[in-house]
Amino acid sequence: MATSARELRQQAYDTFERYGPGGDPGLLRAAAELFTAASAATPAGDPQRGVDLDHVCIVLRVYFDVTKELWAAEQAAGAGRSALGLAIDRERAAAAATHLGIALYARHQVTDEREPLREAVHVLRRAVAECPFGALLPLSARRVGFVAQECTPTSRW
Repeated sequence: MATSARELRQQAYDTFERYGPGGDPGLLRAAAELFTAASAATPAGDPQRGVDLDHVCIVLRVYFDVTKELWAAEQAAGAGRSALGLAIDRERAAAAATHLGIALYARHQVTDEREPLREAVHVLRRAVAECPFGALLPLSARRVGFVAQECTPTSRW
């Protein structure tokens, strides 16, 4: 019997909630796989697909923070880009751009690669621009300011 998108999504939330500080990173990987499956099982055009992919971005970024496995940062960014492309309103676009920017910046901090930092600045600026008045603005604005400092002419870039 096939599992519905709703059931997969609930399993993903439950799995993610079982993860805690010092917990098994395998739970994060499993949660990301379940959110990915939930997104794939959701009909095209349903806004929940983008929300599920945004959750994949978040969960894999946490996995990357814990394990430093580069594949997780790459897949987090890919899911974040997809989530941003599927966002149906400004609030969801701001959230997806914020999560994508955080994932890209995390990758930059570990690899010291230039392109993830540049893209992080770009998408975090978009997060601020898309942000409905007062919703995510404080977080996004702080992230843009902090990340943009690393791209100033006085920085190593």
